Amino acid sequence: MLRAAHTLRSASLAALVGLPLAACGSSLVESATDGADEVGSDASDSEDDADVDADAGSSESGTDTDTDTDTGTDSTETEATDTDSSSESEAGSTEEESSSESEDTETGCEEQAECAAGNCVNGECLQVVSCQELQNFDPLETLPSGVYELDPDGPGPAAPYAAYCEFDLFGGGWTLVLKADGGESNLGWDAPQWTSGETFNPGFPDRDRSEALLASYTSVEVSELLIGVESPVLAGAEPLVLKWETLPLPQPGASLHELIAPGEWIETDLGRDTWKSLIANSSLQSNCNREGLNARNDNDSYAKVRVGIITNEQDNCNTPDAWLGVGGDYPGGCGIATDGTVGNFAGCQADNGTQNLYAFALVFVR
Repeated sequence: MLRAAHTLRSASLAALVGLPLAACGSSLVESATDGADEVGSDASDSEDDADVDADAGSSESGTDTDTDTDTGTDSTETEATDTDSSSESEAGSTEEESSSESEDTETGCEEQAECAAGNCVNGECLQVVSCQELQNFDPLETLPSGVYELDPDGPGPAAPYAAYCEFDLFGGGWTLVLKADGGESNLGWDAPQWTSGETFNPGFPDRDRSEALLASYTSVEVSELLIGVESPVLAGAEPLVLKWETLPLPQPGASLHELIAPGEWIETDLGRDTWKSLIANSSLQSNCNREGLNARNDNDSYAKVRVGIITNEQDNCNTPDAWLGVGGDYPGGCGIATDGTVGNFAGCQADNGTQNLYAFALVFVR
């Protein structure tokens, strides 16, 4: 009776949970074990999946590490490139410094012979237009008077030329323009060079008795003249014995040629006595006293002179018979020589009688 009741309760429980009946409960235990195995298997599978994922993650992490390694390589290459660029920059800088030093060496000098062009002044080779400009580069006044190279237009087409620079007289900076011998006809009033500007004997630029009209006549700006006169003219081997006067000009010009070539009289105010002091025993008439550049009468006749003074015995300048200066001319009369081109030639009641005093003159500009 008890067994039957137990069996009935077991059947009822089995029906409630939907499980088949098992003998002595063994089947239920096995099913539970199988479930546990399945759970364990699922857990194991999950762990395996996790391991795979971990491996995959590790693999991906390894890839990231490779990427970092590549980045490090790029960084190294960049540093190498920067180093190369720095080296190239330093090399370029060194080349520029070497080039600069080379240029300094080329333009530097210790003596004139080291200058391919220009003049050696305070350790530099300088090209200048005039002796005044050259003196401006020498504030300590170390340059001696002498022949220097002048260049009318720097890098332009005009060729450099040589001219004597006077640095010792009347403040210095004087450029030699011409040398004229009163016993020669080369630079008389009618010489074509006065108007054409062509040079005459440019190979004689020094302070000596060789006649010359240099390129400075057309290329050096002028506001005043320095005139040196020797009379009587000594032998060629003797040093020049000169009397000097400066002649300020009322209108500065681009050159002495620019002022003289038109032929118009340009008046100065040196004074007859100062002109006479240039030549011992000189003689002039009392009137007219027209002085300066292109001094002549209105008819371009009688006495006339390119740089100097003319005079007349009448109280006008119509018939002047005396002149003193450089580049003169007189057609004749009153016992006056007609071949003189530099000096003092006077007659017809001149204050020191008739005189034919030939001279040698140098004219500088500044």
